[in-house]
Amino acid sequence: HAEKEAMVLQYVYPSKTFEIQRPTFESHTHIQGYTFNIDPQGCTDIDDTITFGDDGYTYITIADVASWMHANPHIGSYVYPRGETVYVDGQIASCLLPFQEECSLTPNKIRYGVSLKFKNNFEDMSFEKVCLINTESFTYETIYASKYASKLRALASYIAGRDLDDSHEWIEQFMMKYNVEAAHKLVDLKQGILRSQECPKFDRYVELGADLQFLNNKAAKYISASTPESHWGLQKDVYCHATSPIRRCADILNQMVLCTYPLPDIDIETLNERQSDIKKLDRDLFFLSKCLDTRDVEGIAVSDHRIWVPDWKRLVTCAHTSNLGTHGRLKYSVDMNQVTWKRRMVFRFEGKDCPEQQTHAQDVHAHPSYVQRFPHAVKESLSEPIHPQCLQALE
Repeated sequence: HAEKEAMVLQYVYPSKTFEIQRPTFESHTHIQGYTFNIDPQGCTDIDDTITFGDDGYTYITIADVASWMHANPHIGSYVYPRGETVYVDGQIASCLLPFQEECSLTPNKIRYGVSLKFKNNFEDMSFEKVCLINTESFTYETIYASKYASKLRALASYIAGRDLDDSHEWIEQFMMKYNVEAAHKLVDLKQGILRSQECPKFDRYVELGADLQFLNNKAAKYISASTPESHWGLQKDVYCHATSPIRRCADILNQMVLCTYPLPDIDIETLNERQSDIKKLDRDLFFLSKCLDTRDVEGIAVSDHRIWVPDWKRLVTCAHTSNLGTHGRLKYSVDMNQVTWKRRMVFRFEGKDCPEQQTHAQDVHAHPSYVQRFPHAVKESLSEPIHPQCLQALE
């Protein structure tokens, strides 16, 4: 526990109390209809709701954090260096916002958001600042009993171009649609931050048994909307983060563009570096947890120095002499003389066709698992490529 706490403290910032000015919200339009959210049981940072409006429009609404930041520019020096909320074991270890509760689209309270507004199958689309009351909360299990479940399924399936029966995928598709439309808006305005990813080259690994959905070659990164690039993992010409402003800075900045607020001076590379740091924390916590296990796991040789571990959904670097595609046992121990947990892990692969070899871990492509918002946020939150047909992962 002490090692874990020390590890987390390297990556989180201390909390601080601020005097907060409430925004006026004068330019927000009140929308009426049936509004609801779908989140895991006990979720308190509700980023998004869906409204079937009395005016015939459907609204995908994201919590308005931009107006709070615009009204309190002094908070920027606290929020932006944090990059995003840090989660450990599914719990918040370091909160991004000092006014999270005020932004969260909590049921039965007047709240404010930025909506993607559309009719029918995404006709007459526009972004609009809104005021609403969240009528009801559902979990991913209870939503199936709602009278609106069939409508949600139809809309999500229309976006995906295939029939979807999993409620997690419904919300993923709505969030993806919002992010894509927001990205197009950012590109038109030449403002904000896009998310891009180059095409990895893992075909051979997949042939040998690795799961491409969890492989990570060239991590997704933030880039300026003035120089757009595509996102390979999602097969999108342009993409951005805009649906999680309560927990992520890039989403706040992009929401400020959608709201036509002036942007603060933010270095994009700083955001990329912060994400890299949080990935390191996730990786080190993962290895720390594995030291409490049996230290023996199944592996598949996918190159002369890479082992795919199906149970971990990770690649580890371990020199060996097995034939490619060989299944065997990956055994590991700990060398506490090394500085990081990445290097403390000492692996040896015992394939069926060769004697064991031992090596320090040199590189691990980790799958970020601490964001528990919903599956796309888990996989998307920190940039691993996926197969074009695996759309459960975002970013």
